[in-house]
Amino acid sequence: MKHALFAVRMLVFWTVAVVLFAGCSDDENTDKVTPKPTLEEIILDKEAVTLDVGDRYTFEVTLLPEGIEDVVLTWSSSDPETVSVEEGTITALAYGEAVVTVSSGNVSASCRVTVDDGIVDVESVTLNTHNLDLKVGETYKLEAIVEPEDAVYELTWKSSDDKVVKVSDTGSIEALAAGEATVTVTAGEYSDECVVVVTEVAVESITLNQTELELEEGGYSVLIATVKPDDATNKGVTWTSLDETVATVDQTGMVKALKAGNTTVRATAGDCTAECKVVVTAPETPPSTSSVNVGDYFYSDGTWSTELQEDKTVVGIVFHAGDATATDAALARDHGDCTHGLAVSLSEVTITWQSQAAQYGKTVSSWIEANAPDYEPILTSGTAANAGNLMGYNNTMALKAFNAAAENSAWPVESVDGLETFSASNAAPSSTSGWYIPSVREMSLLISGKVDGNFEEASSDDNRRAVNTVLETVGGTLIQGIFSIIPGVYQTSSEVDADNFYQVLTSTAQASASPKTEALKLRPILAF
Repeated sequence: MKHALFAVRMLVFWTVAVVLFAGCSDDENTDKVTPKPTLEEIILDKEAVTLDVGDRYTFEVTLLPEGIEDVVLTWSSSDPETVSVEEGTITALAYGEAVVTVSSGNVSASCRVTVDDGIVDVESVTLNTHNLDLKVGETYKLEAIVEPEDAVYELTWKSSDDKVVKVSDTGSIEALAAGEATVTVTAGEYSDECVVVVTEVAVESITLNQTELELEEGGYSVLIATVKPDDATNKGVTWTSLDETVATVDQTGMVKALKAGNTTVRATAGDCTAECKVVVTAPETPPSTSSVNVGDYFYSDGTWSTELQEDKTVVGIVFHAGDATATDAALARDHGDCTHGLAVSLSEVTITWQSQAAQYGKTVSSWIEANAPDYEPILTSGTAANAGNLMGYNNTMALKAFNAAAENSAWPVESVDGLETFSASNAAPSSTSGWYIPSVREMSLLISGKVDGNFEEASSDDNRRAVNTVLETVGGTLIQGIFSIIPGVYQTSSEVDADNFYQVLTSTAQASASPKTEALKLRPILAF
């Protein structure tokens, strides 16, 4: 009985113990806390972003593992003055770059932020034409189209050959010479090109002022060529004589008769030609020198007389009886028979001596000394060795040589042009020297009649008065100023210095310096 009771008690004990133990275990399991997940990675929606100044952007943030909560994020900018950040929103403040970082503990993510300067870059540049044909002298304005329209740019223009095509900073091009050149325009990193082909303006025609010419042996005349169109690229004229034993022609168009016969003078410009038939006749023998007097009438046939011969044509008045070849070597060489005297023309021209003298900057005489050894210098003064020489023919031929030289084309002596124009319409007898510009000594002689000494010693106008009296009988232009009571001045072929030439006063025959740019009367003379 006792054993049974004991067993019961033990059973109850263990049952209670088990129950109590089980109850205790349930309480412990109920109070245990589940661990929170740890932040492993932060991901921003952009690794790099570009903004303009003033723009904003808000990042989208992803936290891993998913579902993680209560994460405190810290935002920062490497350059707050360029990019500011607040709670994931960035603001572009100034041009530059910055790195925006978000972090929590040891976990972070970054984004590089670039802030543009607000300038819109060029994306393309296109010319309005890519092929262009121009003639020499023509111009064209190229237009450049830049995209986008609000792009900020500066255009630069360049020609591959500035000798063929010149281009300005605004795209205006000028065709300078025949050839091909490429014009390039550049805007930013982009460029475009236009190929320009330049061709010459061809000569279409050439005409002469005379198609037939009759000269006596020793005579000369100037042919004038007109080339069309006016803008032809090469208007240079080449002159040739088909028989140079009869007559020659120089490159200024001056025809000189050598012996009796026929020939043709041809002028060529480009592919065009023009011709003048030239007939040369033998001259009549002039009367002897013993009959020459100041005031004689000088005729188109090379003769002269004291009394007017109505059946002849007067071309000049004798103002000096004597041999001018004695002091003019060029005249003696070219016209050795012209030893009888000098005659002055019936009319005159007014023209500038050398309008571009300042640009030339030197004496014409210096060029003559260096390049025209057949002629004496035209520079003189009252004390110079040539001060008393009659040498207008020498001076005139030397000036013609100066004008004919290509290097002097920008500063010709216009007096020579005036003389040639005069000669073309006032033919000189073939037995004479032809018309030329008097030297200062010859002009002084024409006014004063003083034969001996130099030009500074003359002081009267007796000779001029005598010549004027005869000029009046044939309707010639008197040698004087604007009115008979007002003295005039006449130009000469003698040079003072780089800026001046000699002029002679009609009332006293006194010589003085005159600017080469001043237009004065020119009275041609000839030796016979």
